Amino acid sequence: MFIELAPEQAALAAIEAVNVEIGREKPLTPSEESAQPTSFDFAFDGKRLSYRADFSEIWDSGSHEYLSLNLLNSTLNQILRHIGYRLGFGKAPV
Repeated sequence: MFIELAPEQAALAAIEAVNVEIGREKPLTPSEESAQPTSFDFAFDGKRLSYRADFSEIWDSGSHEYLSLNLLNSTLNQILRHIGYRLGFGKAPV
């Protein structure tokens, strides 16, 4: 199994899949004409604040929408199961 033989490469491949899918589905720029991420200024509690989109909310809302996040989650969990088994914790991974 790839994860068992090369866990670091498996994790890196899953991370790259996330980067590509999120970059495709949720680009940081509002259009191809702009090189800057979506941002805006606003007033709050008497202070001038700035917002800059980074789409980090995908981690809070769950990964059901993104196949790559499910892949990353499964890959990292499988790697942890293998490590735990090697250290004498838990059952043999499937």
